[in-house]
Amino acid sequence: PSDAPKLKWYKDIGEVVIHSDLEYIEDNISLSFRSSTFGSGSHTLADQNSFNILYGGKEVYYHSGYYLNFSDAHNIMSYRHTRAHNTILVDGIGQPFTTRAYGQITRMLKGEHITYALGDASNAYCGISEYPMWNENFSKAGIEQTPENGFGETPLTKFFRHVIVLDKDIVVLYDEMEAKKNVRWDWLLHSPTAFEWTDSQ
Repeated sequence: PSDAPKLKWYKDIGEVVIHSDLEYIEDNISLSFRSSTFGSGSHTLADQNSFNILYGGKEVYYHSGYYLNFSDAHNIMSYRHTRAHNTILVDGIGQPFTTRAYGQITRMLKGEHITYALGDASNAYCGISEYPMWNENFSKAGIEQTPENGFGETPLTKFFRHVIVLDKDIVVLYDEMEAKKNVRWDWLLHSPTAFEWTDSQ
């Protein structure tokens, strides 16, 4: 319908979906944004404050990896892990596989020329998984939950992500991040096609 909203907030699962033009899908920018109070448990991923963008129904910026097995090495390290999603790493460390690693979408605005959502993933970088099932899966895959593998404690204290879509073709992402000490922030962006950098001058 012509009055369909450009933004839908699925509060129960912690996801916002924004469309720029549902009437003409070939020109539609679709942005999904996740920050869920369910965290990363059994079938959910370690991807709080992550986003995906499609244009005309095709993936432009989209999580990486593929699902073959619930707990093989690729699933653990390159599909379920935070590094496979469009969010951040803190000193190379992502979010553990636990419901303690939760996020939350706290604000939303939908209008004719602007749509907006705010996600809070400040609690998502909280150490390693304590679940016996995941500990067994890590062991079977020959993977340890160490900082070298992207798991462990971080000094992160704040991670707010503001997601804004202006009119039909401008996407703005603004992150507020704080930590108890100096850290390296890895701002992750994945695409199914190779990036090309060009000189803006």
